[in-house]
Amino acid sequence: MSPDGKQGLRVKDFEANQWMLWWDNKGDSTWCWGLSPLDKSRTRLITRVRTQYHWLSPTILFSLLVEFTDIVMMRKCMLGIKRRAEHSHELSEGANATARHQVRQEEPMA
Repeated sequence: MSPDGKQGLRVKDFEANQWMLWWDNKGDSTWCWGLSPLDKSRTRLITRVRTQYHWLSPTILFSLLVEFTDIVMMRKCMLGIKRRAEHSHELSEGANATARHQVRQEEPMA
């Protein structure tokens, strides 16, 4: 996920339109994204992060900082995903309505 492709999480496994698991290639960190259908028109996105801390590592300060700021970041991330998904749905619904209207106009009158 870094520009050079050498750092960050990578996709470990996924099932299309159901879930995706990212990991750090060492097993210290995983991040799972899951889609759970609620009904015909609504889906819930659930995300879980797990991290194994190395208390004697110099990176522990960064890990602890992330731990306490993660909730703010994840809320912003999830609201952004929600906004884009709803906007995309509105655009597709608008395009479908326009297409239906055009088909009606093109039908010959009986």
